[in-house]
Amino acid sequence: MEDCEIVEGQLVEPFFSSKNKDLYFKIKGSPKLFRINRALEYGFSTSLMDSLQNQEVKIFPVKHWTLIDPYNNYPHVARLEWQGRLIYSEF
Repeated sequence: MEDCEIVEGQLVEPFFSSKNKDLYFKIKGSPKLFRINRALEYGFSTSLMDSLQNQEVKIFPVKHWTLIDPYNNYPHVARLEWQGRLIYSEF
């Protein structure tokens, strides 16, 4: 987790990509669109995201530069917590 930053805030506007099964969402007040790769394959569902929408969460986006996203506008999330519970982790 040392290669991650910690972002806390209200999860808003979640949606799934039909092309690659990724989950995208925003944290209120941040211009970034955070993503969890292949979230549908890891058990994420529309009902889960509906229950997390507008809730305070803690996410751990990975800090790294990529040619595809040089300004880090779409950071990859490696961990998601809600109310002290682990919802998703790559660790």
